[in-house]
Amino acid sequence: MMSLDVVVNNKFTSQEEQNEFIRIAHSSADRLEALVADVILLSYIDQNNLNLIRQIIDVEHHILTPIKRRLTRYETKGLNFVHDINLSGVIKAPRREFAQALVHLADNAFKFSPEHGVVKLTIKPGGNGGAVITIQDSGTGIPADLREKVFERFYQISQGDGREFQGLGVGLTIARAVFSGLGGDVKILDSESGCYVLAALPDLQSEDAAYG
Repeated sequence: MMSLDVVVNNKFTSQEEQNEFIRIAHSSADRLEALVADVILLSYIDQNNLNLIRQIIDVEHHILTPIKRRLTRYETKGLNFVHDINLSGVIKAPRREFAQALVHLADNAFKFSPEHGVVKLTIKPGGNGGAVITIQDSGTGIPADLREKVFERFYQISQGDGREFQGLGVGLTIARAVFSGLGGDVKILDSESGCYVLAALPDLQSEDAAYG
């Protein structure tokens, strides 16, 4: 709240200083909004009340825009976010939950990539609303013996008071729960470099709830 208080009371010495205070306040609000959204989604997961109604996904609006918004948290790292998206088919998924899951997968890649590293997103639609999504970063990767452990709630590779990265350790938990609820999965695959994540969204089945 201090940043907002300073702006409201005009206690700044230059336009640049004011802009910096506003940027910090905006960033803090964004993080708080994301945290609340995660807590709410986790509660739905725990209650087996996850929204599974599948709607048409707009790639730009429901995937790229939220991911690029999350990328701004890491602007000082100078990351190169590239994407290869096949638009030949239609993807159907619960929009809010699907976007939240993909943002967490991308956030993980941004977080563990080195400065000026490359993060690549690929999306290949299936034949009836499904998709195969991969995200690869240029970090140090995840040891094979921890590739299932990292999906556990609150688990973080960097542990203790001196841990290197911020976060609750629920991002991968949420991502897997969303895709699993839709009959798919999220896995960490072997890669020569970095971390290579595969998220599989199956095609629509006759019993799936969908509209649009």
